[in-house]
Amino acid sequence: MTDIQINGSLSDEQAKIVEAGIRMHRQVASDLEAAQDEIAELRVRLAETEAALKAMREHNDFLEDKLNMAMVDRTRAIDERAEYAVKLDMLRKLLEPVQDNPA
Repeated sequence: MTDIQINGSLSDEQAKIVEAGIRMHRQVASDLEAAQDEIAELRVRLAETEAALKAMREHNDFLEDKLNMAMVDRTRAIDERAEYAVKLDMLRKLLEPVQDNPA
């Protein structure tokens, strides 16, 4: 007979149906546990990925700050060069009469 007998009140066909239901329940429970394990694993991977993404964004922000500082330094250097070029031109103009009339 079957493993399931409730005081002999189930027929063979009913017992088979009950056993099939129990097997199905066990399979569904097993599938549910596997799905929960997979979800837990995916949550860990998501947390790792989010942490890596945060680190990359912070590094990107750092590099953008360095780039902005370099651009400011470059602009300042260009401005200073232009200022010195004007001063040098003015100095040349001031020294031209002296060079034309050696004493």
